[in-house]
Amino acid sequence: MISWMNLITHHLFLGKHNDTAYYFQNEQDKITTLDHAFLATMKTKAEQYVIYADNCLLIKDFMTKHNIILRKSQGITRF
Repeated sequence: MISWMNLITHHLFLGKHNDTAYYFQNEQDKITTLDHAFLATMKTKAEQYVIYADNCLLIKDFMTKHNIILRKSQGITRF
């Protein structure tokens, strides 16, 4: 039987502080990528977004316009 948890990329909302929303994108044993598909899963409205992921497919101008900051998640083993 296939576990649905193994098929889903985990998009963890870490919280909101000073109108900044924090997200951690994690897929066990795989490289994660910040892209438009990931942004579509985010439900929290904020002035700024800090997203932890391994790679980014968004262009710099788009990220600046929407106040998105990428933080590399490499090396994060737990929260």
